[in-house]
Amino acid sequence: MGIIDLLFSNPVLFVIYLSAIVFGITIHEFSHAYAAYVAGDDGQIDNKRLSLNPLRHLDFVGFITLMLFGIGWGKPVIIDINKFDKNKFKFHLYMTSLAGILSNIISALFFALVLKLLFVLGFIDSLDNLLVTFLIVLINTNVVLAIFNLIPIPPLDGSKILSLLLPKKLYKLNIFLAKYGSNVLILLILISTVFNVSIFSYLYNPIIDIIYRIFRL
Repeated sequence: MGIIDLLFSNPVLFVIYLSAIVFGITIHEFSHAYAAYVAGDDGQIDNKRLSLNPLRHLDFVGFITLMLFGIGWGKPVIIDINKFDKNKFKFHLYMTSLAGILSNIISALFFALVLKLLFVLGFIDSLDNLLVTFLIVLINTNVVLAIFNLIPIPPLDGSKILSLLLPKKLYKLNIFLAKYGSNVLILLILISTVFNVSIFSYLYNPIIDIIYRIFRL
């Protein structure tokens, strides 16, 4: 479920989760815009997406569903591939598609490193600490955003990556996903919500575990 219940039961934890979600979405969408700008799409300046201001990247409906159901999205970055550097066209296509996911994974690793250093240097010695809680939520949230966006269903980033990897003879699969993908995604979210089964946790929990094992947390 979403985090809205925490607003009344544990306001401090609500603020922590809210801050982590806003950060994760902001860095994700900013990275898409920056990758597109580096590729040659200077329209990102006019679109005001080259900004770390969360208001530039939050989608109202996506944010509300995230608060209520635990699944949401940011405002998609509109990319003009016609402006991409033709000499590195394929590379830029992959980078603009992967940028958001990579930024979330890098963020999760960074916050895990910070948490590890705080323990090693003796600044904290217990998990019962608001800073520790905040860092753990940042790690988990960024991994969830990265892995969820890897799902190859439109409008998630994974669908763009899949379209680049699929051979031309399977183009009908792209057409099918473009047409019905969002319905499949909504169905999965409804099933997860109605039956209170975290379907997507089977995807991101192993990655979260790997990160904690790497840093021995």
